[in-house]
Amino acid sequence: MTHLWLIGLGTMGENLVRNIISHDESIVVWNRSLDKVDALVAETGNTVIKADTIADLVQKTESPRNIILLVPAGKVTTEVAQELFGILSPGDAIWDLGNAHWDVTLANQAEALKHGIHWVGCGISGGSEWARLWPALMPGGEEETVKRMLPLLEKIAAKDFAGKPCVTYVGRAAAGNFVKMVHNGIEYAIMQWIAEIYDILRSTNTSQAEMKTIFEELNTGLLKSFLLDITVDILGTKDSDGTDLLEKISDIAGSKGTGGWTVEAALKLGVPVPTIAESLFARWMSGRNHQNSLWKMNNEKWIMNNGGISKIETNLLKQALKTAYLASYFQGIELILVAEKEWNWWIDIQEVLRIWQGGCIIRSEMLRVLPDFYREWSAPDAESKDIETLLQEAREIINSSMVPTPVLSSSYSYMLTRTSEKLPTNLIQAMRDSFGAHGVKRIWSDVSESFQWNS
Repeated sequence: MTHLWLIGLGTMGENLVRNIISHDESIVVWNRSLDKVDALVAETGNTVIKADTIADLVQKTESPRNIILLVPAGKVTTEVAQELFGILSPGDAIWDLGNAHWDVTLANQAEALKHGIHWVGCGISGGSEWARLWPALMPGGEEETVKRMLPLLEKIAAKDFAGKPCVTYVGRAAAGNFVKMVHNGIEYAIMQWIAEIYDILRSTNTSQAEMKTIFEELNTGLLKSFLLDITVDILGTKDSDGTDLLEKISDIAGSKGTGGWTVEAALKLGVPVPTIAESLFARWMSGRNHQNSLWKMNNEKWIMNNGGISKIETNLLKQALKTAYLASYFQGIELILVAEKEWNWWIDIQEVLRIWQGGCIIRSEMLRVLPDFYREWSAPDAESKDIETLLQEAREIINSSMVPTPVLSSSYSYMLTRTSEKLPTNLIQAMRDSFGAHGVKRIWSDVSESFQWNS
């Protein structure tokens, strides 16, 4: 008998099963299409146990059960959950590894508790391939329920820079889904600014082979990362006719909602995430760009008529990327910290940064220095210590570019705002007081006053 079973044998589910059984664990599996289960059982032997129905899963497992759900979020998850609530035993746990909205997780946890069942919202990152190898896992919910699964999760998880498993008890309630959502928001931002660097290079007639070499140079030091790794691979990929495949790909970007949820959460909690928001808007704009052909601008003529730039120093690109990296991480970290304080979820941000070091999509060498950097605004690494120089060189790239750079520009403005000694928002406060008597505070006082603003 086993305590572990899985519902949903899509690509992620199948690869996760392969990961689990590769560590000498057995698991009971059910899928709507039983043919897929039969094929997996035939291939792997007795370590994968077939269940003919969801109810059959109960007969082939014992309490306390741990049920892994890898089914589409929304209606399908709700339908499966309702069936499970009627057949599970008190103390059993449902582990939802889909990208659920944190509000939905809170509702599922409350409903499950009525039946004495624990609901764990567990973020998983790394894509289908890394589900088979070494994913990063972000579970949140009842602490003891999560901890009873940690020995297994530690076996299948990726490893951080120190060789420790990239899994931890993230926090209470919907903390796991929230942290995974923010991870995805940061992912949106990083992907967009890498694309912007590519676009800047393309606008200077840099060949794709040259771009590949430049990105290989960028993918070093603190910028060494998974997303730059795959960018180098993409730039080196040829179509069957020997030409560059990338230039034949549609420029309309898709999304599955988590970037929007991140911005939604930031608005709800009053946290500035302009870089993440701009990356989301850039994806939306990519679809509208083709709908509004009259608004298009001939970039080639624009660059020629306005002087443009012919070549860009790789070091300047590196500084611009560092600025965007830091802005993206800082915004995500602040959003998590504010959510933790608002909802008392017990999130340890140091642990979150640690488990992002391996397996997940946003893993990078910069996560070595961020634990100190985001608190003190000064990194122990000399490469990223001088913010003023970093911003000056990032600005040079932005000012000289003749292609849209919403994320790079927003990252620059965000970092400049965070490091400015005095902002112009004192004038905004004065205007609010002038038309609405909202009150203002002098620099040296906590007392709110209203004034007659006239010359």
